[in-house]
Amino acid sequence: MKKKIICIVIFAICLAHIVAMADMGYLNTENSEATVTPNQDPGFDEDFQENAALTISIVGNGLTEPEPGTYVYEPGESVTVTATADPGWTLARWNMDGSVKISKTITVEMVDNHELVAYFVELPLEADMDGNEKLEAKDFRKIRSFVLGLETLESPSLAFQRADCAPRDSYGDGKITVSDFTQALRYVTGKDLLRTAAGPMGFIAKEAISDGDRAEDEVEEEPNIDDAVLMIGKAATLPDSKIQIPIYLDSQGLGAFAFSMSVAFDPELLKFISGSPGSAFNSFEMFENLDTVENGAYGVLLYSDMFAETPRVFPRGISEVLLLTFKVLGDANETATLTVTDVPAITSLSSVNADVLAVGKIDGAISIVSECNDNIPCTEDFFDPLVGCIHIPDHSVCDDGIDCTADTCDPAIGCVNTPDHSFCDDGNLCNGIEMCDAVEGCVAGEPLDCDDGIDCTVDSCDPERGCIHVADDSRCEDGEVCDPVEGCIPVSAEGEEPVEGEEPVEGEEPVEGEEPVEGEEPVEGEEPAEGEEPAEGEEPAEGEEPVEGEEPAEGEEPAEGEEPAEGEEPIEGEEPVEGEEPVEGEEPVEGEEPVEGEEPVEGEEPVEGEEPVEGEEPVEGEEPVEGEEPVEGEEPVEGEEPAEGEEPAEGETPTEGEDVDESSGCCKSNDKILPIPELMKKALGDWLLVGLSFMGLGVLSSHMR
Repeated sequence: MKKKIICIVIFAICLAHIVAMADMGYLNTENSEATVTPNQDPGFDEDFQENAALTISIVGNGLTEPEPGTYVYEPGESVTVTATADPGWTLARWNMDGSVKISKTITVEMVDNHELVAYFVELPLEADMDGNEKLEAKDFRKIRSFVLGLETLESPSLAFQRADCAPRDSYGDGKITVSDFTQALRYVTGKDLLRTAAGPMGFIAKEAISDGDRAEDEVEEEPNIDDAVLMIGKAATLPDSKIQIPIYLDSQGLGAFAFSMSVAFDPELLKFISGSPGSAFNSFEMFENLDTVENGAYGVLLYSDMFAETPRVFPRGISEVLLLTFKVLGDANETATLTVTDVPAITSLSSVNADVLAVGKIDGAISIVSECNDNIPCTEDFFDPLVGCIHIPDHSVCDDGIDCTADTCDPAIGCVNTPDHSFCDDGNLCNGIEMCDAVEGCVAGEPLDCDDGIDCTVDSCDPERGCIHVADDSRCEDGEVCDPVEGCIPVSAEGEEPVEGEEPVEGEEPVEGEEPVEGEEPVEGEEPAEGEEPAEGEEPAEGEEPVEGEEPAEGEEPAEGEEPAEGEEPIEGEEPVEGEEPVEGEEPVEGEEPVEGEEPVEGEEPVEGEEPVEGEEPVEGEEPVEGEEPVEGEEPVEGEEPAEGEEPAEGETPTEGEDVDESSGCCKSNDKILPIPELMKKALGDWLLVGLSFMGLGVLSSHMR
């Protein structure tokens, strides 16, 4: 019955919730199908989208079509905007929502709101070498020719102002360097925005200050640390030969992108053949000025690809960036120098951002040698273009046929044959020490003479240890011993064996294993020989068994089975002798079985079969162990609870508060008699559930009406 009432109440509550949701519009009671769009407000019309706005503005002098302003277009519509510059001005770029576009017209897809800005700059433009108001590949090529010295640039001139476009922050520096070429590349590739040329109109030379014009208190500035160094290598070669000279770039890793340089040489000693990028930079672009090589001047420009999304740069450290090939025209013993100059090209270095980097210069040289023969028979003579003559030792030529010599070739003096005495050693000391002679080879040593002149020693020779002398007392007369140094000496000498009955010298230790003379008192602190009885009152050695009947020293443990002295406490854990009565008040050792008839100490559990202490109530038979089931018929100790699951003995009273099943005699722990307050509380809860059920039925019936 109770379960039915609970089901009715739950059903009524659920029905009430359904009705409430219908009233709030969450359910469509007329149609069972419903469409829900996550994260979308009710009433949203997915076919509706706001129009997109385009805002057009200009910077500089010029016009746009449509004119500057804000226009509204339908979504997806394409809008084309055209820009026209005023006379003396040109369109530099478009900027739409932060993105740069370079073209006369621009088309905008109106899928969202956009802002479009047209930038006009005044003519002339930087790097616009032909003045056609736009930057093209021919413009940076023109500047490249100026850098290499292939074309001459008038100074002052408007062309110079346009070409001198780096450094960008100063509108040029009055020089035409590889940085100007790099900046022109950045304009053409769209990496930088065009701007009006406003730099110097011609070359600016650094004024020299004479010592007379320098102020007394003026401190000379320390030279700047180079960002990179261009170094020409050094080498040696023979007359009428070709040689390659490397050029190195020692970069500090500042993003070096391009460099230009000139190399000057003596055309009477060297003839330029060709130049090429280093093996690691074959992908770089290289342009040369060969117009002046007949006069001993070579210009070159090497740069990476600016059109790449991430242009390559020279790595940090030393790299071989160029290889120059020359033909040697000079005679032997002459030196041709190679010098880094600024003619025809200014030696300069540029970063990938067109920054001007400081570059150092180190010259090179070519040494012209005659021949490489050093007149040393044991060396092989070679010529290396980078280092000149090389003389490699050939040790096999120096073999003298003597096995015990180390044969080597010294490039300065020739063959050297060094004796190696260890080669001749046969490992036997008795036959002497073998030596190596540079002419005869191994020579035998002089055998050892092991006779020590002492008659009582036995002389012999060991191959590893050499001479050995062993003392033999039997070779001496009675009363003498053999000393390995002095020979036979009397026994009374220091360290000898004492005569029988003789008292040894005070403090003297008898010979090991020797038994002192009968009745003789050993030296103080001396340990008696094995099995010997110590003198009267003497303490036996550690671990030694005292003599029978002797009383051990104070604190000493008696021997096994020995009876301790009167009043002495036995050692812990030691079992007293059978029948022995422990000292009065002494507690026997733990686990020790007391002597038969002995009364155990108070509180001690007696051994099986032992008579319990007076006053203790003995259980019939033996006292059960804790938790052990008592013997049938045995009465448990008062207040003791039987083990878990154990049935109490017949007639035993169950634990207090436990119900007894009268039919079976078992305890029923599941059925409990509830107190009156709990019964009232349970009845009130049942009536409350019934009331809620009737309320739910009432709400349901009202809605159905």
